[in-house]
Amino acid sequence: MFESATLLLVLLTPLAIAILRSRRTTVADFVLNSNRSSLLQTIASIVGGNVGIGTFIAIFLFSNASPLIGISLAVTYTAGLLLCALVAPRVHRASRDNDAFGLVDFIASAHGIGNPALIWLPVAVVFMLRTVVQVMALAAIVGAVFQLPFVQALGLSALLASTYVVVGGYKAATETDIFQVAIIVTVMVLALFGLTFEFDRERDYLDLGPYKPILLLGIFLFIPLSPILAVDNWQRIATAPSPLVARRAYMIAALICGAIYTIIVMVALQTGPATDVLERFRNLMPGGQRWLADAMFAACIMSSIDTFVMPLVTTFARKGLSLRSLRALVAGLFLVVATVALAIGDILSGIIAAFNSLTVFLPAVLGALLLRKPSPRAAVSSLCLGVVSTLLLSTVDINSAALAGFLLSAATYGLVHWVDRRRASLI
Repeated sequence: MFESATLLLVLLTPLAIAILRSRRTTVADFVLNSNRSSLLQTIASIVGGNVGIGTFIAIFLFSNASPLIGISLAVTYTAGLLLCALVAPRVHRASRDNDAFGLVDFIASAHGIGNPALIWLPVAVVFMLRTVVQVMALAAIVGAVFQLPFVQALGLSALLASTYVVVGGYKAATETDIFQVAIIVTVMVLALFGLTFEFDRERDYLDLGPYKPILLLGIFLFIPLSPILAVDNWQRIATAPSPLVARRAYMIAALICGAIYTIIVMVALQTGPATDVLERFRNLMPGGQRWLADAMFAACIMSSIDTFVMPLVTTFARKGLSLRSLRALVAGLFLVVATVALAIGDILSGIIAAFNSLTVFLPAVLGALLLRKPSPRAAVSSLCLGVVSTLLLSTVDINSAALAGFLLSAATYGLVHWVDRRRASLI
């Protein structure tokens, strides 16, 4: 009874905050929090958005299979957050120069694309996939705590996760992150004290396990870039009150996230029953208070779901949609997520596919930042072809999907841009 009450508290508190703060909410509040997130809110939003359940599962399972891969993931993703701090002034300035605070809108504006639908669609596929993983994980927790069948647990999870976002939007997302991240950090500290630091001394910690060296190469090449290519991180930087706030927030958040990633690796490598990640953390809680781990994972999921979905709505706000229409759109996106979650299988495969697909954003983003007159067709073709090919390759060989998808996307962007510029010079 206490466990279920605590879980409900974690799930319903964001809704209560959203309802209380929803009065006089404007479209700017709903999609951008009116560009007034404080330093503390930005830090909490970064931590919440970059310590989702996908991060826990990926680092934990990879560390179990290959300590070298797990440690590499923790190091490179922390480096990626520091890279966000480094490029924050450039992203912040470029977003304001183009009057585009979302990644989709920035790419479309910089490439001179009047209708960003063909940019939005491939980006939405990737981040909707990440949201599907989050909802599935929340359903697993809700089903276990309330003894519900998967379909009922999934429906309840999607309803709880979506309602406060529909009510409060990006404003509610940023204002509830402090509450959620406080739970995450507290429980992670308890997990650290629960560790016995008994590791298998005979294990080869440099062994790649079932994976190939090309996967490790892809991790070091692309994982440091993945945070800046994520729609949620881009929007946090762009909507920060100033470049200095964005840079400081990412530097502080990188330290917090790096510590959390390190603890996940240590939890995975500790000897003992090699169960799933949730069960391992439950066993580390003091006094057998297993519900603490459930509360933490629920907070992780809730704090990352909203920041994946809301940046996808920014594009439609620029097109003049009303607040009521934007809320209906958010509800529709969550309905799609719940439907896809019923059909998807392995959670880890979904996580890997989503992370692999981020690499294909890079050519279009670099073109928008560095080229004077980037080709609109280059952005659309590289993104669409890159996302489709990477998702397909992830089902064949997860080791090389990220590298192959990036090379195809980069080659497509470069070729189409060259053809279009050459054609323009001949006219």
